[in-house]
Amino acid sequence: MERRHTLRSIAAATDRDKRTVQSWFRKANDNSRNEVGALIDGVRYFSDDERNQLLAYMGEKPRVGEGAPAVPTVTVEIGNHQVVLSQPELPQTYSLEHSGKAKSWRLMTR
Repeated sequence: MERRHTLRSIAAATDRDKRTVQSWFRKANDNSRNEVGALIDGVRYFSDDERNQLLAYMGEKPRVGEGAPAVPTVTVEIGNHQVVLSQPELPQTYSLEHSGKAKSWRLMTR
């Protein structure tokens, strides 16, 4: 059996990173009776059939937190949390007075 594929070469051929291919390898190993690939001088090599086994996991979507499903955390506060602003003191009466110049008027408060 000719083994000419590595995790790195499979990753390059599929335009994925090596960690993604390693996860495919772990899944293939878990689901296979025999070990997938052969470890030669510290590098794992795969035959064409073993490579195809890894590529079978290519279309799977990654799971969030392999064990339990992710639970979103939401905090709900009930009630009115607005800051109440006090009204500014405003005068009660207004008058427009001529300031003495022909074109100028001003607002006077009493």
